[in-house]
Amino acid sequence: MEQELRRVYYDPELGVEACLFQGIDQGFPEHFHTYYVIGTMDRGSRKVTIAGETLRLAPGELVFFQPGEPHACRPVGEERLDWRGLHVPQEVMERAAEAVTGRQFAPHFTPSVLPGSELTSLFREVWELVAGEQGELRREEAFLLLVGRLLERCGGCPRPPEEVRPEVRAVCDYLEAHCDRRITLE
Repeated sequence: MEQELRRVYYDPELGVEACLFQGIDQGFPEHFHTYYVIGTMDRGSRKVTIAGETLRLAPGELVFFQPGEPHACRPVGEERLDWRGLHVPQEVMERAAEAVTGRQFAPHFTPSVLPGSELTSLFREVWELVAGEQGELRREEAFLLLVGRLLERCGGCPRPPEEVRPEVRAVCDYLEAHCDRRITLE
């Protein structure tokens, strides 16, 4: 029987955790985190429910869980899960967003899953730097590069307030649904 491995590495300079699960066969019931989770599976297939939407995840896809966002996952088939995740406190993400964009805000990443993302290799590099003993400056540079690319690709807007006017909500919904396209005001 394969041995399970669960490890968490903390980088006190960045204030970020790198989480590693290997050989996991259990599911995870609905729960949430108070921090951002950015992660990818190295092995396995899972059905994940994020804010009520169920998706099938495959290795190499980048996944986002927003702070406070309910999510769950369960195995698909017999293959065990290998998972790498970064746990980023909201205040760390806000500072990173400010360093990249010049304004401090809590990003809202959409979509929640990036299939076959080119950002997965950059994510893995940041994960390795956080989990390892690399120099502080390189970790910070790589982390800010990752946040910048994520903001460009799927989350340049602050999370909208819960109570907004319907016309503002409609615009936000449209932008989130079409964030992978160029949008102009013509």
